[in-house]
Amino acid sequence: MPGRNILFGVALYLIFIPVNASTSEMDELRAMVLSLSGQVTQLQQRLQILEQENVQQDTVIASYEAHREQSDWTEKLLVKGDFRYRYDRYDDERDSQSRSRDRLRARAHLEATLDERTRVGLGIASGDDDPLSTNQTLGSVASTKDLRLDLAWFQYELMDDLQWMGGKFKNPVHRVGGHFLVWDGDLRPEGMNLVYESGNLHATVGYNHLESDNREGRHDDVSFWVGQADYNWQFSDSSSLLLGVGYYDIPTSDELLVEPGEAARNSVNDEGEYIYNYEEVEAFAELHTSLADMPLTLFVDYVNNLDADDEDTAYALGLKLGKLSKKGTWNLAYSWQETDADALLGIMTDSDFADGGTDSRGHVFSGGYALTDVMHFKLTYFNTEYGKFTLGEYDDFDRIFVDLSFKY
Repeated sequence: MPGRNILFGVALYLIFIPVNASTSEMDELRAMVLSLSGQVTQLQQRLQILEQENVQQDTVIASYEAHREQSDWTEKLLVKGDFRYRYDRYDDERDSQSRSRDRLRARAHLEATLDERTRVGLGIASGDDDPLSTNQTLGSVASTKDLRLDLAWFQYELMDDLQWMGGKFKNPVHRVGGHFLVWDGDLRPEGMNLVYESGNLHATVGYNHLESDNREGRHDDVSFWVGQADYNWQFSDSSSLLLGVGYYDIPTSDELLVEPGEAARNSVNDEGEYIYNYEEVEAFAELHTSLADMPLTLFVDYVNNLDADDEDTAYALGLKLGKLSKKGTWNLAYSWQETDADALLGIMTDSDFADGGTDSRGHVFSGGYALTDVMHFKLTYFNTEYGKFTLGEYDDFDRIFVDLSFKY
C-alpha cells in the first residue's frame, strides 16, 4: 500500500542519517514525518471510502442480476383463466321433464415462451370426460369436484406466417360469428395442425384424432382432416366482409365411436355403427360494421354433407350488436339454426342447442352487461325443437342460462 511504502522509506532515512545532525535538520525531519503521517491518514480514509463504494456497487449489481433473472422468468410465462357461475334450466316436451341446476366452470391456462419461435401450453378445467363441456354441477352433499387436462399443446413458427401446432389445443378453425353450428366452443381437437395467417388471409389444415389407439385390433383408429380458408376485405376503419370455405373429412361409416343411443341423432345401424361418413363442405360470410357507434356483426354459415343420401344440410344466421369489455358495456345477439340429422357429426356440434346433436332447429337470444372490467353478466334463451326425422315429429326443448363470469 502507498502509505506503508512511505513510512518504510522514512524509517530507512532515520536509520542512516548522521548521528551528529543539527537541530534544524532534526526539526525539518520531524515536520516531514508529521506531513507524511497526515498523508497516510488521508490515504487510509480514502481507501475506506473506496472499499465502501465497491461494496455498494457489488450490492447494486447483485440486485440488478436478481431482478433481471426474475424478469426473464416472468416474461416467459403467461397465466390466464376464467370462472363462471351458471344457473341452468330446461324443459323437454318429449319426456315431460323440467330440470334446473347450479353449475360452475373453472379454467386455468399456463403458457410458456421458450424462444422467439416456440411456445407450449398447459390447461386444466373443471368437469368430467365430456369433450363438449367443462361444467360441473353443484351438489352431492358438497362433494369435491374433478379437474381434468383441458389443454396440452406446442406451437412452433415454421416461417413468419406459418405456425405448426400439436397436442390438445383450442380449435384453430374459425367459428362463424362465434356461433356453434359445426363445432362446440368447448371442443379441444387432438392432433396436428398448420395455421397460415398473412395480412387478411387466414387458413388452417389439420389432421386430428377421434381415436388413435386401435386397441390391438379390437378397435379402428379414426382420424380426420380439416381444412378452412377465409379472406377479410376491409372497406373502412369500421367495416369489413369476411368470406370463407371449409372442408372436413370425417370417416365414421361402419365405426362404433359411442355407446348405442348416444350418436346425437346421426343415422346408425342396429349395432350402433354410423351409416355415413361426414364429408362436410362449409361456406360462410361475416359482415363487420357499426350501428350507433357500436360494433355490429351479421353472419351466415352453410354446411352440406356430401356422403349422406338425405338429411344432409345445415345452416345458421344471426347478428351481434355491442361487445362486452370495460365496465358499462353491453351486447345483444340473435341467431337461427336448422340442422338435418346427417348434415354434421352430432358429437361435435353444440351440446346446449336442442339438448345437443342434429335434427333440430330454433332460435337463440342472448344479452350481456359488464358489471366491472372483469365481471360480466349474461342471459341466454334457447327456443328450440328436435326430432322430426329421428322421432317422427318435432318436440320442444327450451333452455335458459343465467351466467356470472370472471376473467383473469
